[in-house]
Amino acid sequence: MVKSNKEIFFKKIFSWFLIIALITFGGCAKGRAPSAAREDFKRPSEVIVQEPKKTVIPHLGKMTLPLKISSREYTVGHPDVLEISIEKHEHLNREVTVSEDGTILFDFVGKVYVYGLTAFQIEELLTNLLGKDYIINPRVRVSVKEYLSRKIFVFGEVGEPGQHILTGYTTVLDLIPMVGGTKEGLSTTLLISRPPKIEDQEMEVIGVNLGRLLREGDLSQNVEIETGDIIYAYAITEVPGAAELIYILGSVENPGVYPYEKGLTTLDAILLAGGFTEGAAPNGTRVVRRVAGERKTIQTRMDRVMKYGDRDEDVFLEPGDFIIVPESWF
Repeated sequence: MVKSNKEIFFKKIFSWFLIIALITFGGCAKGRAPSAAREDFKRPSEVIVQEPKKTVIPHLGKMTLPLKISSREYTVGHPDVLEISIEKHEHLNREVTVSEDGTILFDFVGKVYVYGLTAFQIEELLTNLLGKDYIINPRVRVSVKEYLSRKIFVFGEVGEPGQHILTGYTTVLDLIPMVGGTKEGLSTTLLISRPPKIEDQEMEVIGVNLGRLLREGDLSQNVEIETGDIIYAYAITEVPGAAELIYILGSVENPGVYPYEKGLTTLDAILLAGGFTEGAAPNGTRVVRRVAGERKTIQTRMDRVMKYGDRDEDVFLEPGDFIIVPESWF
């Protein structure tokens, strides 16, 4: 009977020893980073895979959404400022600005076209160019120091109206804290005017009801915010067209809300707002109007009005009209 108890005791000791050994050596194996074919591209941020962070949205109960904003997803453009460094070649470290033609200047390789690329893609591009003839196995690091190309304009009932910069994938839920919240809370509608991506395309106008998004969890209202968007926030009771006001937004010197006067034209309104900014695209000017409960967009070629006096292009305004002047990208 004693021998049997000893056998049981030693079996337990052996079992615990085996479990401890498996945990110890298993943990070491997990901590070992996988080997990469290209050692010069391996960085801790790329080797360690982390679960996406979650952000709890007020008024949506248990619903959570992935926090998708990442500076590594940001695609650069003019006039973003990039910080470029090369390991063991610190004398080549530079801050460069993306030029109007989408290029940067860098030692040895000259002009490099980077428009629309992410920081990681620029790293790969410079690594390949420098590695061809100049540096053996260069380790290049690129980061965006100043985000200046992806502008949006937000006006109306928000805490911080004006120009804002997108640093990554951004939705309405990301936008609200970015602009300091809305003054009317859930009783707010956003009117998003989106410049056309190709010439002669109509400007897209999107309405977002924050009450439906935040109170009812209607994620169809959580639209993506894009570069160049002009966003106006107003209380739901403030129905555009009901008051004797016009809304002049975008690339004018003094965007905002102005009193309507009978006989006012688009050019009058723009002059009332201080005229076009230097970076404006006058021919892209749109008048957005509610007709029978639906939004109607009217394009006005303001260059023809100002250069040739073409009054047919100078649209007469109505109460509640939105005059939207996009920024020129060229």
